[in-house]
Amino acid sequence: MIRIREVTLKIQEHFVLDQVSFDLPLNTLTYLVGCNGSGKSSLLKAIAGNLAVEGFISFDAKSLASNFIPTHQITWVPQLNTQPFPYTVHDFVLLGRFDKTSFWGDYSIEDIQIVESVLHKWNLNAFRSRQLSQLSGGELQKVVLAQAYVRNTPIWLLDEPARFLDPYQRILLYQLLQEIRQENKTLICITHDEEAFLNQPQVNVLGLKEGKICWQGTVNNNNLYQFRETVYGISPN
Repeated sequence: MIRIREVTLKIQEHFVLDQVSFDLPLNTLTYLVGCNGSGKSSLLKAIAGNLAVEGFISFDAKSLASNFIPTHQITWVPQLNTQPFPYTVHDFVLLGRFDKTSFWGDYSIEDIQIVESVLHKWNLNAFRSRQLSQLSGGELQKVVLAQAYVRNTPIWLLDEPARFLDPYQRILLYQLLQEIRQENKTLICITHDEEAFLNQPQVNVLGLKEGKICWQGTVNNNNLYQFRETVYGISPN
C-alpha cells in the first residue's frame, strides 16, 4: 500500500499541494490527471523523494524521507528528453542495472542476460546498436521504459511518458504499461490522454484540481461528463 497523508506544498501564499491524502493498493496502474498547474508533477516528485513537502508518504509501512530516493523501491521516469544522451540502445538499457554492479562497476552475467531478455521481449534488438539520437519518439520512449524495467523496482513513477508521441504510439505505450502492471508493479503515471484510462476497469484515476484530490476511481462512458466537469471544469453543455 502506498499511503499519502496531508501532503502539503506552499510556495509563498500559494498552495501547490493542499493536504493531499489517499491510499493506493500495490500492483495497480494509476493515472494522475488534471489541468496544467494543478499539482500533478509536484505530487509525483514528492512521492519520488525529489521534492521536500510537509506530510507523510509511506510504502510497505516504511516512511519515505522527502529528501531521499529509495533506489531499491522506486524508478523515476521523467518526461521524454528530446536531446538524448550519446549512448547506444543496448548501453543505455544496461545503465538500468548500474546500481546492482560490483564495487568496481562491473556488470554481471545476470545483468547482461536480463538486458538481452528485455531487448528481445520488447522487439528492440533490431536497433540495439543505434544511438538514441537516431530513434523516433516512440522508439526512444520504449527504450527509456526498458531501462526502467531492468531496474526491477516495485514502484514506477512516470511524468507524461506519452508526450511527443503520435496517437498510434500512445496506444502502444498505454498497452505496454498495462502489461508491466501485470508483472506485480505499481505504476503512477501523469497523462492528459483519456484513452489511457477510459473504460479501463482495472485502472485507477486520481484527479487533481488546485492542489487537491477531486476525483478518485475509474472513468467510463457513464461518468465521463461528470469526470470532465469535476476535474477540468468542462460543462457537458
